[in-house]
Order: sequence, then structure tokens, then C-alpha cells
Amino acid sequence: MRELNIGIIGFSSIAKKAIIPALKEIDYFNLKLIGTRNKKSELNTDYPNVIFCSYDEVIASEEIDCVYVSLPVSLHFEWAKKVIESGKHLLLEKTFTDSLDKAKELIALAEDRKVICMEALMYIYHPLFKKVMELLDNKVIGEIRTIEASFGFPYLTFSDIRNSPDLGGGAILDALIYPLSLSLKVAKKDNIKMKSELFVKTDAFDVDTRGFLLLNIGGITAYISYGFGFYYRNEYFIWGTEGYIKVNRGFSRPSDLSNSIFVKTKNLEQEINVEPANHFIGMLDAFKNKIHGIDQSGTNEKEDILLRMEIISKLYEEAKGMV
Repeated sequence: MRELNIGIIGFSSIAKKAIIPALKEIDYFNLKLIGTRNKKSELNTDYPNVIFCSYDEVIASEEIDCVYVSLPVSLHFEWAKKVIESGKHLLLEKTFTDSLDKAKELIALAEDRKVICMEALMYIYHPLFKKVMELLDNKVIGEIRTIEASFGFPYLTFSDIRNSPDLGGGAILDALIYPLSLSLKVAKKDNIKMKSELFVKTDAFDVDTRGFLLLNIGGITAYISYGFGFYYRNEYFIWGTEGYIKVNRGFSRPSDLSNSIFVKTKNLEQEINVEPANHFIGMLDAFKNKIHGIDQSGTNEKEDILLRMEIISKLYEEAKGMV
């Protein structure tokens, strides 16, 4: 299996803290180019074999097989489209886009150009999540009745891009993706009905700051809470006819963190330990396998993305009308 040359567009915090360190630990990707708009300040000895260049130079390079795009959400569509049009495989940072129509266009274009178009939703590739899905598939807690999922954190500094409406800021496009994707993945059903409640902090920010979402997913009820201005919360709870499963730090997890799944049934109460893992490496491994045709699961591709984006797009349009 040949090594893949990868480029990055957007020298973001998540790229620096998670993706680039993960790329350094694996041997099937060769990081060649990093596209940034601030080349001089980014050049340093931490990346001796990487060339810093413009976004367009990453797109134009004939050496590059695939591109990870890590820009503000408002710029995702523009640069993702250029990546796909250049015939390169795409790993697009979450949230995929700011509208369902844009997501549809990117996915259709990727199918036409026969390239992979994947959303960078890393926690799904963690052994912890895989174990939870195994427990659910084995009916350890019976039939699922409700899902409670939350992801939120304190207010960000005012200058943070997630507080900028022009850059696609706000809680819907930043924090909702985790509990929403979890609920849809666990329920494995369609026929979705939803009710929502959105909040804005008009005296300080021009973006939606938090929200609460109630989904009926084929008879399974999902209670989702997300946003800014909370004490940090990152967990989910799945309640079934025979018991429940609870996971703390269910989405964002340091690679050295011990992992526990709490299971309670009539005849069983246990804490299942899962070895620490770097879910960014797991995600990159899946991306590589999709490119080589080994992984044909479609996880975080067409159907998953469009289902999430249909809900996100509706909420985002509603939020824009409130600020």
C-alpha cells in the first residue's frame, strides 16, 4: 500500500494540536504542504520537512493526493470544492458546511470526480465508541428508549473565530455536531421529528450561544444540549428497556486518558475499561483505507453527512434570523 502525500489548508489550533501530531506518528501519510495566510510567523523547526505555502499552492500541487481542510466553517465550501475539483481526496473539518445545499453540492461533486469526501468526526473511531456500539448491538441494555447527549463549555474569548458570524461562528456550527452525530449514530433510524430552543447573547455576541434539541428518531427520543457559557460537559447516557450505558468524556478525549463505560442492568453493574487511544490516528487510518478502497462503510461520508446537515442547516437558518 503506497504512502499518500497529504497537504493541509488552514494552520488551525486543531491542526497543530491534533492532526499534525497524529500524522507524525503514522507512516502511511507524508505531510508535504501546509497552506497558511501567515507564512512568516508559522515557519519553525517543528516542521523541517514541510513547506509552508498558500492555499492555492496546496490545491495546485501535483504531488498531493489528499487534503485536510481546517478553516472557519464559512470557508469550508469554497476550499473543499477547490480540493475536490483538483481531483484530490478531502478530509473536511467538522462541521461540514453551513448549509444542506452546500453539503449536497460537495458530495455530488466528489462522486463525479470519484474522490473521497469525509468529515473529520474523530470520536467515532475511538475504541470506546466502538465498544459502546458493540454493547448496543448485543442488546446488553435491551431496546433503546432514550439518548441524552451534551457538549458544552464556558464562553470563549470575544476575539475567538467561533464568536464571529462572518466566519460561521456560533454553537450550532461548533458544539452541536458531537451530541447530534452520536444520537443519530446510536438510533440507526430515520423518520426524524425535531423541536428546538435556541439562545443568543445579543448584548455581547452576534451568534447563537446555546441550544436544546429534542429529536424523535423512529420512536427513540434524543435529548441534546450544547453550546457556550456552560460548565464543561462532554458525555452521553443511553437508556434502554433492560438497563443503561453512561460515558463521560464521550467526544473530545486526550489520547492518554483512561476510558470507562458504565453499564447498569438488573443483573449487572460494571465499569468496562477500554485502553487509551488516539482517535485522530483512528480517523486518519479510516481516511487512508477509504482512499485505498479497503473501508467501504461510508462512515462520515454521504448519508451520515447529509442526515446531520439537514438538521444543522434548519437550526442555523433559524438562528441567523434571531441575531
